[in-house]
Amino acid sequence: MKPRYKNILELVCLLCIYIGIVLIINPRGNFPTNDDWSYSRTVKILLDTGSFQLTGWGSLPLLPQAVWGSLFCKAFGFSFEVLRFSTFILSLISLIFIYLTILEFSENRFLRLFSVLFIISNPLFTASSLTFMTDIPFFAVGMAAVYFYLRFFHTEKYMYLLPALLFSIISIFVRQIGLLFLLSFALVFFFNHKVSIAKRLNPLLLLFISLAVLIIFQDNIHFSGPSPFTTNSRMENLRETFTASKLFGIAPLLKTGGMIFLYLGVFLSPLLILFTKKLAVRNEFTKRLFIYTTIFTICVLIVLYALHKLMPLRPNLIWTYGIGPATLKDADYLLRKNIPFIPDSIWAIVTAIGIYGGTLLALLFVKKIRYYLKKVKSGSIVLYSSEIFIIALLIFFTIPLCFGEFYDRYLLLHIPLVLFLLLRRIPDVDLMSQRLPLRIALAIVIVFGLFTILSTHDYFAWNRNRWQLLDYTMNELHVKPESIDGGFEFNGWYCYDPLYRKSPDKTWWWVRDDSFILTFGKMQNYTVIKTAPYYSWLFQKEVSVNLSMKVSCSSFRR
Repeated sequence: MKPRYKNILELVCLLCIYIGIVLIINPRGNFPTNDDWSYSRTVKILLDTGSFQLTGWGSLPLLPQAVWGSLFCKAFGFSFEVLRFSTFILSLISLIFIYLTILEFSENRFLRLFSVLFIISNPLFTASSLTFMTDIPFFAVGMAAVYFYLRFFHTEKYMYLLPALLFSIISIFVRQIGLLFLLSFALVFFFNHKVSIAKRLNPLLLLFISLAVLIIFQDNIHFSGPSPFTTNSRMENLRETFTASKLFGIAPLLKTGGMIFLYLGVFLSPLLILFTKKLAVRNEFTKRLFIYTTIFTICVLIVLYALHKLMPLRPNLIWTYGIGPATLKDADYLLRKNIPFIPDSIWAIVTAIGIYGGTLLALLFVKKIRYYLKKVKSGSIVLYSSEIFIIALLIFFTIPLCFGEFYDRYLLLHIPLVLFLLLRRIPDVDLMSQRLPLRIALAIVIVFGLFTILSTHDYFAWNRNRWQLLDYTMNELHVKPESIDGGFEFNGWYCYDPLYRKSPDKTWWWVRDDSFILTFGKMQNYTVIKTAPYYSWLFQKEVSVNLSMKVSCSSFRR
């Protein structure tokens, strides 16, 4: 009981640290962020009519997330803040399951604390936890499923398999890609020679049943426009990927695969630095590994710098100005630098860390492949194991990213999965003896944490000012939403139209009349009528959000 009490105390302290970070960020404000206006509308329709409807913007099933959000809104009333709070609760739950999973691999208290703080400091995790996007709901049920699957592998008790399968099925109806949890387990469980063939086929049968139910579910949802499940940018990109111009998928595989390793190299760099010594069997090889990896990093960095391909390469949460997206016309559509940007020198350092870390990660997988090839040759390989299951998950969740649409936040699930693999290979004895790598790893975690806090605070600060100006425009100036270009989220919430056709002189986000516009800078042919400045913590300077009126607008009367 005593160790269990200490673990609970550890976990409570970690959760309190995370809650404190969120309070510092201050994610208050009744407004949508990124794509969550679409998912929020589904919740509102469910509350108002009792029916489940999707807007047609997203191509995700969303059912468990919509039900979860509606439960909070029934208790506290509908608002974007309440929906954000519901996601934050799921992020706390995901941290609990991550901690419990770490307990499966490590008895070292420092390593457990370091690993959870490493997750909390990651901007993908914390920034995603403060929206109503699908990332954290999917992540939370995924982490719960992984924990129970691993408990099943380690104990062979079927009492853990039932919740694992249940969470896997729930994940499918948040994002279709949740099928890969079932697929990974079904394939690994098939090699469990302790049970009969019939039992080994049961997970595959459940996989096909879940797929059939998902297809029936999607076929019975009606939309005002084309079905987003069959007609969307992801399907178009996937079809284009395997054309001759893309070398039948080889070019996207190499390009996106390289970006994935680069991003993971950055996000996992603290643990990869600790893991460097373990990659090298002999001390003299450690020096050679460091030298060769450093030379390779410098060469690739020079090439990327010359091609103007420094990170962030596929932004959705992490942009050159911090956490985003900054979805106003001048910043997001016209790509004008009307807000402060992080210098290229900083991004060069981040890119170098990504190359170095990605190289170590690639070496890790090469080493694991060589290890299993030797096992196959000797006939001593055991394919039914928790480690094989984690590797299968990583492979299956990476393949769709290589051939489909890739954004940085899609790697959120990869981070704890690789973490679990690394924890199996870092001896507790060696950890504290590596003073220099340990200090570097701690420094990177601290820098990540500071960046996450400062930039996420700025993201909510400018959004609060944006929506104050929009409320002023609609409520005091009595301007209809159809006459405002208030940015992607505003026009999505008020003006979304699946049949919308963009005008050449307007932004693509459902703008019919841009007599009034919100921007960070000044726009030609517009007069600024109100400004809302906010103080950027990341850049330590004042930045303004401007409400402007078109000069030719004659219908406006103040």
